[in-house]
Amino acid sequence: MFANTFKAHLDRDSSAKVDDQRKEGITVAKATEHLSKLFGMAGRAFRLLEVDGVSVIDFLQRLIDDPPFRAEIVKLAKSAQLFRLPRVPSKNGIGQLMHDLFGDTEAHEYDAYYESYERLRRLLDVLTAGDESLVVVRFGLADGKCRSYGDVAEYHGLSFDDVEAHVGPALGQLRARHEELRLPALDDEAPIEVLNLSERARNCLRRARIDTIGQLRDKSTYDLFCLINISETCVREIIAKLDGRGLSLKSK
Repeated sequence: MFANTFKAHLDRDSSAKVDDQRKEGITVAKATEHLSKLFGMAGRAFRLLEVDGVSVIDFLQRLIDDPPFRAEIVKLAKSAQLFRLPRVPSKNGIGQLMHDLFGDTEAHEYDAYYESYERLRRLLDVLTAGDESLVVVRFGLADGKCRSYGDVAEYHGLSFDDVEAHVGPALGQLRARHEELRLPALDDEAPIEVLNLSERARNCLRRARIDTIGQLRDKSTYDLFCLINISETCVREIIAKLDGRGLSLKSK
């Protein structure tokens, strides 16, 4: 993603300036590839690129000629990994998150369960990308280091109040998502009422004679959009409710 964004930034200049975008034999393509390896987050990279009006080319040249500066950029790139859920999440970080979600008495019951990347990924999928980043850094899911709201705010360039206003509700969403994931598997003969759909979504399905989970799973997203009076909001709700129970609509 960063490579494409960075290239677009360079491509703002006219083609007449292409020659100016090569220094010491470094082409735009090479520079883009080099930086895409160094940076894990486009936003942080651009903050560095634009500081004090430094041009992209000057930045590239300094990156190549100045080893201490390059070391700082590599350090920044490594710190950017703290914002993402790694394929092997920190056990200590998971333990800290479970403690905040469930307290001392229940936390140990779920530590091992959520050590699986797939299970933890499904839990966090309920959050926006921004809120997930706050949670990952707050509980050290990447490196095992729990951080204060102040530290999280500094990492993200936010205020303390911003972090506090997002992390609390995010934990509430995670608790609700956890309860959904713990629900027993649904039989195809189970009525659609078990999904706790809104009245409008439920009525749309009933009018189409979709009464059971099996009948619903036999429909594709396109099929649902063809139902009378159904809205995009209802379709999204149905998909989300099925997903919460580990189910999905039929693929086309």
